[in-house]
Amino acid sequence: MIMATTITYPQASLVEVALSNLCRELFDFNAALVTSSLKEDVCTRDMHRLNSLDWQVSAGDVLLFDMDGTLIDTDACNTKAYKAAIEVVLGGDYAELLDISRIERRVLRERLSWISEKQLADIIALKEKFYTQFIDEISIISSTMEILNRFVETHKVVLVTNARRGRTMQTLRHLYLENTFDAIVTKDDCNGTDKFTTAINILGLNPNKVWVFENEEVQAMAAVAAGININHIILR
Repeated sequence: MIMATTITYPQASLVEVALSNLCRELFDFNAALVTSSLKEDVCTRDMHRLNSLDWQVSAGDVLLFDMDGTLIDTDACNTKAYKAAIEVVLGGDYAELLDISRIERRVLRERLSWISEKQLADIIALKEKFYTQFIDEISIISSTMEILNRFVETHKVVLVTNARRGRTMQTLRHLYLENTFDAIVTKDDCNGTDKFTTAINILGLNPNKVWVFENEEVQAMAAVAAGININHIILR
């Protein structure tokens, strides 16, 4: 009679599991290290460029400055205002889901994907009101302000922002910057186009004579798409 034999394969040993986890952690660490190194290289490169801007910027050049995260740190104010608005509209505390430095409309769609369009609109509208309550939390980013002060008397300087005009002017007034710029372009001016294309069209600028100061890579890409020389874009 032929006996049936059952072969049992042993589960992975604790050592194998530990080694697997260690390899995964090392991969994640190295990936993070490479990403961090690349970001530091970009920042270091642009800091060197900032130090030599005096001889790079020509007469007649126009300097475009982003507001949030570039010229003014509004993260704490913006996030607290959003959280307060969310608590009112949704009737609960979602701090754990929103434990990030800056909340935006895109973040709400991603992390609170179940909310309705009306709830989202109500949160955004109410957030603008709460912004006033926390406005003392905003501050000028000194490194960018130094650049602005360096050129404000000799060149045209323009604020370009994706914020609404009401919040933009409220923010500038609070920091006594409302009369600093030759022009201010906000989301209300854009009509579906990006802020750089809007500024170029409204102000009749030559893209080759424009410099951009930004903190977001996606916005830097928008500037390039608008015809601005990539070498004239300084990422903070």
